[in-house]
Amino acid sequence: MLLNLIRVIVHILLPTRRPLNRFLKSISPDYENLDILEIGSGDVSINQSAEHIFKNAKLFVQTDVNKSYGHKYLDITNEIQIKEKFDLVLCTNVLEHIFDVTPAIKNLNYLLKEKHYICHIFGLEKLFGILLSNCNFKTLHKQTI
Repeated sequence: MLLNLIRVIVHILLPTRRPLNRFLKSISPDYENLDILEIGSGDVSINQSAEHIFKNAKLFVQTDVNKSYGHKYLDITNEIQIKEKFDLVLCTNVLEHIFDVTPAIKNLNYLLKEKHYICHIFGLEKLFGILLSNCNFKTLHKQTI
């Protein structure tokens, strides 16, 4: 309870979601009628998901590593249990929380339909830039917020 209250206060005082949501709104018209997987959808009680931005998606699946958040459980650092493949994988503000991103990136690639995209956005681009630029997956949009 106290942890959730702290999260709400931090999101109010440090509105990192606003620039992220503006960016996602700017690209969402290009990705209608797609199957979209969101990694790290966040707490349902404070509506952290981008589902409302991609309302014209054919399918929008929300996932999180925290089972208490109310979404489908998915840990991209371990073996993937999801059988579906997706046109777009949204992975916003997730990779910087993972110690070894190599298996996570391989798993993100596994979740994609052939010749489709990952949208990753995070604030530590300089730290991960070299690693991500050498990975074998396509990046749809890459922006530092």
